[in-house]
Amino acid sequence: MKKGLTLAGIVLSLSVSLIPVKMAISQNYNFTNNGEVYVNHPLNIKWGVGSDRNQSPYKAVGLPKKDVSESFNLGYGGEAIVGYIFSNKNPTKEARCFFNKEGWDIGVHEGISGNRIEDIFVYVTEDMVVDKNTKWIKLGRFNVVGTEDNLIRINLPKEVNKGHWVKIKDSADIYSPVPGFDLSTVVYRYPCPNKPLN
Repeated sequence: MKKGLTLAGIVLSLSVSLIPVKMAISQNYNFTNNGEVYVNHPLNIKWGVGSDRNQSPYKAVGLPKKDVSESFNLGYGGEAIVGYIFSNKNPTKEARCFFNKEGWDIGVHEGISGNRIEDIFVYVTEDMVVDKNTKWIKLGRFNVVGTEDNLIRINLPKEVNKGHWVKIKDSADIYSPVPGFDLSTVVYRYPCPNKPLN
């Protein structure tokens, strides 16, 4: 959440809208030195109250951001569904999966500079296709307190073998000048091979 802004600059709304993101893949992000990979596609955005609807959804993916101004502000109660895709032709059939292995499996990063602490709920799905029938598995409630470099490291539960998409939802606890979690990116610690796996 960015400091120093006033409520006068926020358009208040009692509703949020779900926006399917139909844009080109921003970059083909490579693996890190540790074999991890950053998500590259914002599949759906649910703009929360106070979120700037002119900001690019691609601020929620890619490399970790140092400043909250470079991150995607979810707004009060907003959410984002993100993942890594191989092709923009049909994202839900071209999604890279991620495995459940030893230790933490996915990481959620929030911009560092100018940040205030907000909680989020994090979900994953084993489904490749995201629609009204998608089964989301709630991983819990988190924030960046006590984390290293603002990366929330999360272990997948035993019942999840592999996932395809991650959903991050603002907890809607704190309403201040610019409400909502500032999503910088999500990282897969154990990504599937360089091709879609059903």
